[in-house]
Amino acid sequence: MNIFPGLSDWYWNLSRPKKILVRLTMLGLVAVVAVYIVLMPPKSVPMDLPIVESSAAARTATEKWWKVFHADAVEALPDVLAELTAAHDAGPPDSLLSTILAGAHLWRFITRQRSGLSPDEVVEALEASRRYGEEAIRLDPEDDTSTAPSIVSLTSWTLNVLQGRPEANAAVDIAVLERSLVYPEFAGFIQGWLLAAMHKPGDPYFDQVELGYDVVLDACASPLPIPDPPRFNKLLHTIFALRVWRAPVCYENVAAPHNIEGMFFAMGDAWLKAGDIDRARIWYENVKTGPRYDSWKYKELLEDRLNDLEGYRRKFLGDTGKVLDVTEPAMQFQSENSCGVCHTQ
Repeated sequence: MNIFPGLSDWYWNLSRPKKILVRLTMLGLVAVVAVYIVLMPPKSVPMDLPIVESSAAARTATEKWWKVFHADAVEALPDVLAELTAAHDAGPPDSLLSTILAGAHLWRFITRQRSGLSPDEVVEALEASRRYGEEAIRLDPEDDTSTAPSIVSLTSWTLNVLQGRPEANAAVDIAVLERSLVYPEFAGFIQGWLLAAMHKPGDPYFDQVELGYDVVLDACASPLPIPDPPRFNKLLHTIFALRVWRAPVCYENVAAPHNIEGMFFAMGDAWLKAGDIDRARIWYENVKTGPRYDSWKYKELLEDRLNDLEGYRRKFLGDTGKVLDVTEPAMQFQSENSCGVCHTQ
């Protein structure tokens, strides 16, 4: 079937030299498009922002939450929490709303120094985060892509330290590893993020840090091979983006506009603490290749690390397992910027 009969007749009536010229022109256009795609990786992949639709109040509150979270506007967090809580209490029950509340209270804990939280308020924020996370799991236990189980693990680990029950964290560590098998694209990152900060090199669970990050890369890039050590460039980012189009959590997306930069930054911290300076430097340099690196607000933190790798390694080792008595600069799980490096616009 000839879809463009006029065009076809025009082409076949050309002389042989002109036909060759047309073919070369078309090949040139294809090559230009291909080069553009290769050298200009997409800034993000499509993803719907998680907005609760169970009620008008819930929708308004969650829309406001994302604006505040993306703006790193900690000063507006109390008002957002009040609106989210009111929508939650008015019903109907909604697992996504409970998950967002869990995340909002976790962010309140993470930014405790800027918010001036008292020790009691710190515990209150963690307990609220865990409570809402557990509620989200009860409301939708079959949701394999929920972030609620990971939030519960993070808050449980921290509360166990604060309340003098460090021995209870062995069970939490196991839960973190198990979750990575269910939702590797996200929970694998949490595995590396948490365990790298809370354990020392040589501890059995520190060995799982590399595995967690490998799980993320394997789940997001498979079946594409990732070089070892991975040195990202525009071509690799383009391939990565095309592969994860159906798994946007792996790439820059509307919820985590700097997911790539933040993830690579955390990987650099983990390798630095492990003592592999060369690999840490590679991951830190990989951050600069991120599709949205130009607008990433944490470039100074990155350069500080690159300028004093040994000093930062000693600092990270000294902070192992600490919660409240950690000063900046700190590893990502322990830092007040731990959410911002991925989520701040």
